Amino acid sequence: MRRLYNSSVHTKFVETTIPEFGEVDESSVCEILADSPEEFKCELADLMDWHEEHSDDNRRVVIIEADVIYVSPAPMATGNYMVIIEDESTMDIEGEGVTVFVHAQIAHLPFLKKNKKCNLLAICDNDLRKIDYLGTKYSIPRRYQDFQEIVEDEEIEALVIATPSYLHAPMAVAALKYGKEILCETPMATNLREAREMVRVAKSKKRKLIPAMNNRLRPDVQVLRKFIKEGELGEVYYTKTGWLIGTSEWILSPDRLASISSSGGAFLSLGVHLLDIALFLLAKRQAKTIFASIHIKEAEAEVEDTAMCTISFDDETLLTIEVGWSLLFEKDFLYCNVFGNKGAALLNPLKIQKELHSELVNVTPTIAQKKIYKTSYELQSQYFVDCLFSKTQPPITCDDGLTIAQITEAFYTSARKKQLVRI
Repeated sequence: MRRLYNSSVHTKFVETTIPEFGEVDESSVCEILADSPEEFKCELADLMDWHEEHSDDNRRVVIIEADVIYVSPAPMATGNYMVIIEDESTMDIEGEGVTVFVHAQIAHLPFLKKNKKCNLLAICDNDLRKIDYLGTKYSIPRRYQDFQEIVEDEEIEALVIATPSYLHAPMAVAALKYGKEILCETPMATNLREAREMVRVAKSKKRKLIPAMNNRLRPDVQVLRKFIKEGELGEVYYTKTGWLIGTSEWILSPDRLASISSSGGAFLSLGVHLLDIALFLLAKRQAKTIFASIHIKEAEAEVEDTAMCTISFDDETLLTIEVGWSLLFEKDFLYCNVFGNKGAALLNPLKIQKELHSELVNVTPTIAQKKIYKTSYELQSQYFVDCLFSKTQPPITCDDGLTIAQITEAFYTSARKKQLVRI
């Protein structure tokens, strides 16, 4: 048994005990629903704030809202939320639409609904219970289960695509051909060919295709980029970043196998987000070569569970990335360190140090650390809606997404050939 913690808006902690993930069954779910105190229920937005405040202690969180139980093992890890929908004797655990359901509710729906320029008109998912729940919560009038119906709806001018990665390209291309503007989750596509086709269609139809790279809009990332740009760290020569998700046991259940296989692997699911932050911080540098290595723990999955790479830039700056989701360890590691000849910095949480008079001095500015993800998602939605009403380009463009796709393609080529590859 493992203790799970939860905080309300006022960070008042309540604790309960449920079995490990692999042991969750209908009776335990019903028992939690029946025995949970009222203060244990809170909005999903509070999960974000709680994780940002306790990102180091790796405690798992359960949030109960209506008949939905949210269990999160890692801070804001897309694809690593488990949602259990308890409906009489029927349950969905780690289903394909689950990630869409949770991420859409955290990252997109609340802020689009709040934006007065935006009319949140429709929602689409293959699970009727999910779209009914979200449609009611956010007063969304049209609820589709068939994607073709939503692209054919002439009143809909723009779409947010928050589906599993392998669906991004076909859905985006179809919607663009119907004249829709697109905000698409990262990665834009599972390979470079698909990403290029998305960009080609967007340009030929004169429609906006914006990759959802909200990490660039985080206040801490923005501050660090400014420090680097203004030379506060001197010449940056090395950046290292990683996202290692620990687990107490590794069981490849049919649901987990389906989820992993559809994700495209650890680098495509986790690594691209770290790569995006690093490229943003190392602005104007061009990636030159990459050497990558992967590990596939379960041959049935056909995709890697652990991956690492070293990227060399045109000015000889080095970047290392390591990701994994099957590590038998008690806690997770999510980090990004930047080293220059006059100072260094790290994210999660932000800390900046400079060498002054032969001593390291902490020069970290004060920012609202608690709401960095929430702020980034709100800004992302705002920029997307604003760019639809103007001719100006948003701060993040499809070319940024294409760069990620190019490096990702080179990553998998290097891993397959087991050799250094030019990007």
